[in-house]
Amino acid sequence: MSDLPVLVRRVSDVEVGPEYVELAVDGFAGVHLDGAPGWLTGEDPLALGVELSMPNLPDLHPPAASPHPHRVRIDVLGPQLLRIRSAPPADGDRDRPEATYCSFPDAGDRGSGADRDHRR
Repeated sequence: MSDLPVLVRRVSDVEVGPEYVELAVDGFAGVHLDGAPGWLTGEDPLALGVELSMPNLPDLHPPAASPHPHRVRIDVLGPQLLRIRSAPPADGDRDRPEATYCSFPDAGDRGSGADRDHRR
């Protein structure tokens, strides 16, 4: 994989279980253009809505348009607690016990923050 950031561009498959959802996603390496908003991937710029006929358009050097498949699994651990794990499909690290935890308190309970802090 390249050293460039990988931007998730589409969901290719969804598996839903009683207490989880697992997504297969396709990411593409992307570059940020200095002085311009947004990112460029190697995908067809016209299909992405990138204007190519401007007279002062800088030279564009998008990365190769090869997809980087990835899996994202979201487990419901409790009424206000999700575990989000992400890894390439062949990478067993997605199941490692030190996965990242994210707590989402409801509007009436902002929580102390201590529970969230120790799970980062």
